[in-house]
Amino acid sequence: MPLAIIVILVVLALGLVWLIYSLVWGTPPTIDLALNRLGLRWILQNPEGLTEIGLLANTSLDFYSGSLTDASPLYMEHLRQLDRDGLTLIRRYDAESLTGQQAITYRMIRWYYEQNLRGHRFDYHWISDPVFMGPYPVNQVFGVQLDLIRFLCLEHKIKGRRSMRRYLQRLEEVSWKLEGLQDSLLTRSIDGVIPPKFVLEKVLRQIENFVDTPPEENPLYTSFLTRVADAGRLNPTAQQRWGGRVLDSLEAQVIPAYEALGDYLEDLLDQAQTEDGVWRLPDGEAYY
Repeated sequence: MPLAIIVILVVLALGLVWLIYSLVWGTPPTIDLALNRLGLRWILQNPEGLTEIGLLANTSLDFYSGSLTDASPLYMEHLRQLDRDGLTLIRRYDAESLTGQQAITYRMIRWYYEQNLRGHRFDYHWISDPVFMGPYPVNQVFGVQLDLIRFLCLEHKIKGRRSMRRYLQRLEEVSWKLEGLQDSLLTRSIDGVIPPKFVLEKVLRQIENFVDTPPEENPLYTSFLTRVADAGRLNPTAQQRWGGRVLDSLEAQVIPAYEALGDYLEDLLDQAQTEDGVWRLPDGEAYY
C-alpha cells in the first residue's frame, strides 16, 4: 500500500478518534453538539421521558419501555451531577466568539444550569420535570403519585403484544418506584421538610380514592383495555385475557404499593404543620 494512502488512513483514523472523544468525553466542536450530548445523558436515565418523546418506542431498539424513572434520592443526586457537568461543559465555550442562534443557545443553557444549581444548593429541592420544581415530591397537583398514573394511562402506547408485556413490566415496577419516593420523603422529613398538613390530607384522599376503586374500574385497567381495543391487534377473548393479567398486577402489586405509600403519609401527617410557606423550611427564605 502506498505511503500516501497509509498517511491518509492514519489521519482519518486519528480524526475519527478525536471526534468521538470530543462528542463523548471532551469538548464537542459546537455548542449544539454539546447540548445534544447533555440531553442524551439526561434522557437515557429517564425511561418515562423517552416514552413521552417516542424515541425508538415499540421497535427492536426499544430498551426502556418496560421501566419507570427512579424517584429515589439517588436519582436526584444523579440529576444534580448532570447539572454540574452541564454547566462545566457549557462554560468551556467562549461566549464572545458565538453569534446568532448559538449565542442565544449559550445564554439560555447557561442560565438553565445555573438556575438548577441554585436550587440544588438545598438538599430538599425536587425536580419532577423541567416545569415543576419544589421541596415536596408528593403534592396534590404534580406529585409523583399522580404523575405516575397519568403517565401509565396516557403516555404508554399500546401497539401489540410487546408493548402490552412492557406495560405489565411497568406495573411490576410501581412498588419499586414508590419505595424510592418514600426514601425521598424520608430524607426530607429527617431535616424537617414535610408537606403542609392540607397538602398531605388532599394527597391521602387521592390515594384513598385510587385504592378503593374496584380494580375493574381502575383507570390503569380501563385505559389499558381501551388502548388494546384501539390497536386492533387482538380478538375480544385475547383482550380480556391480557386485561386479566393487568388486574392481577393491580391487585398483587400496584394497589398494595399505593396502600403502603398512604400508610407512610398517614404517619407523616402527625408531624405536618399548618403553616404552608417555604419560609418555614431550613434556610427557607433563601430558597423562596
